[in-house]
Amino acid sequence: MPWYAAVAFVICLIFYWYSMHLRAEDAEKKEEMERLAAERYKEEQYKQYLVAKRLAEEEDDEDEDKE
Repeated sequence: MPWYAAVAFVICLIFYWYSMHLRAEDAEKKEEMERLAAERYKEEQYKQYLVAKRLAEEEDDEDEDKE
């Protein structure tokens, strides 16, 4: 095998390794973004629960005041 074919093969291996490295980084970033989105959704759901709870308590207080 001529030396330049071996060099080209090594260069191709380097590019292949680097593309796999970039894919792994992208997958990690995507996973992190999904985790953060899930946390934000959970926080938003909890805030909505607290607001609904507060409104229900206010309605109960108003009903007690009327009686």
